[in-house]
Amino acid sequence: MSSANSGRPAPGGLLAERALYQAERLHKVAAKIPNRLTVITTRNEMCIEGAHALEGEMANLDRLKAAGHRIIVLQHFFDKELGGPLHCTCSMGLTDFGRDVVAEIEVRGMVLDLAHASPAVAQDVLTLSDMPVIVSHTGLHGAAPSPAISRMRS
Repeated sequence: MSSANSGRPAPGGLLAERALYQAERLHKVAAKIPNRLTVITTRNEMCIEGAHALEGEMANLDRLKAAGHRIIVLQHFFDKELGGPLHCTCSMGLTDFGRDVVAEIEVRGMVLDLAHASPAVAQDVLTLSDMPVIVSHTGLHGAAPSPAISRMRS
């Protein structure tokens, strides 16, 4: 699934392979310029924005962790495999796979980021788990109204 010239995953390739490629490239650049770039290898490391890179396979969580990803954002705009994203017109919470992923993130000592999660997903996560979670970034409803938040308010 690599492009002939660059060795990188071709556009439209598997999402997990693309995420792994990005981690590999980061480590290579850091090795070339260690005085300017350090890849942190403790619990608070690289973040993957949108767990769609799991591609429905829990084994990919271990592969992503081995590549250095420690913070997992469940959704990013289009992803509904784990639950409803914030910008969705639906009001869905976690799917069965999403519940399993949340449990496995906790077991592996990874960090769960609720950025881009719908209110229903956030509530499901807080109900299912006692692990600390973060919201690394978000939009302001007044500046960029979300259909999910608008429905909650009405």
